[in-house]
Amino acid sequence: MVEFSTCSISQMENEENVAAIINDKELGLQLIYLPKQFQNPNFKYAIPGISSILKENANKLLRFDPANNPESIGFFIAKFKKVIPEQSIITTKV
Repeated sequence: MVEFSTCSISQMENEENVAAIINDKELGLQLIYLPKQFQNPNFKYAIPGISSILKENANKLLRFDPANNPESIGFFIAKFKKVIPEQSIITTKV
C-alpha cells in the first residue's frame, strides 16, 4: 500500500498527481477507498476529490478545505495498492 497526502488543497499537487499515478501503467498502482475511519461522518469536514479530474475515482480520496473548516489549513489524502500485471502471474499445473 502507498499513501499519498499533502497539506495543500491545490488540484495540481493533489488530484493531478493522483491522475498521473493511476494513468502510469508502469507504476502499477490502483487508487483504493480509504479505510472507514477516514470516511464521513468521522471527518465531517472532508469532501471528495475533484471529479472533473478523477471522474469516478474522486470519491476514493478526501480533501479538507479551509472553506469548509476554518480550523484546517488544507489537507489531502489518497491510498493506492500495487496491482500485479496478469502477464507476471505464473500458473502451475498439478
